[in-house]
Amino acid sequence: MLHIRPTVSFVVTVYNKAPHLPAVLDAIAGQQGDFARQCVFVDDGSTDDSLAILRARTASWADTVVVTQPNSGPSQASNAGLARATGDYVKFVDGDDVLAPDATARLLDVLARTNADLAFGKGVQGEAPADSAEAEDVAVPDALRFVLTSPPFNLSQILVRRAACSDAGGFDQRVFIQDYPFLLRLAPGHRFAGTSAVVCRFPASGGDRLTDDHANMLFHANLSAWLFCREHDLPPALLRLAAKRCVGRAWLYAKRHRGRTVLSREFRAFLGERLFGSAGYGTAGRDACLARMRASLAAFGDEPAARYRALIES
Repeated sequence: MLHIRPTVSFVVTVYNKAPHLPAVLDAIAGQQGDFARQCVFVDDGSTDDSLAILRARTASWADTVVVTQPNSGPSQASNAGLARATGDYVKFVDGDDVLAPDATARLLDVLARTNADLAFGKGVQGEAPADSAEAEDVAVPDALRFVLTSPPFNLSQILVRRAACSDAGGFDQRVFIQDYPFLLRLAPGHRFAGTSAVVCRFPASGGDRLTDDHANMLFHANLSAWLFCREHDLPPALLRLAAKRCVGRAWLYAKRHRGRTVLSREFRAFLGERLFGSAGYGTAGRDACLARMRASLAAFGDEPAARYRALIES
């Protein structure tokens, strides 16, 4: 019987990641498993030595392209890489995340056994990825509920069928941070499955990662959820779940980082969502949920909302 090897496209977006790139590239080159490989690197206008490192260290790699563009942000850079991907599967990698040696093989195995569209594994910070020989499967009965509950993982933790990426329409370039909006786009109509195995390592927090800016990350989570819910006719239970999570994130951030008290608007919104969020539905109930989600964006300060004023007010 003819054995046809799957092809995995590694799509790596890079912006000023020179100190991290040698380890990132070594990990990609060292991926274990019987699959064909394509590598697409997108340098998003780096001002350090990232582009020179990419070109020098991948010059001898087969089926590899380095794309350069003016700085446009992670979502646009991810779409540029995805547009050049030709593999059956896409393995996204952030420019400072180091894959475990068996990461891609493990995720391919999850997809093969479950017939899912997206496989995910565990990420750890600071420590080298360890073999997870006793890893267990992670079932996801409802992908959209799973994603709406909370941003579950970043893109370095996933392997996804390229056809599913196309079905979802790629990345939402209206939103700067790419991970959560992309997962929201993928979740409807696609199956997710996971493994408890460690598949990547994130660098220790050092202030140079988008995820180090908690206000920015939480704002983008709420913005992405609100946009998604505004543009999709969700069942009432899922819309209420999304509103509850947005209002909850806003209150916890405002309490911990902005000194808000139980007299604040953030707490009143949180309490109201807990007590009355499930009351009434229909057009008025949907509009009220969306209004509470939109209002939650103010909890993270003026600066994030100012960058999206035209989108928020549209």
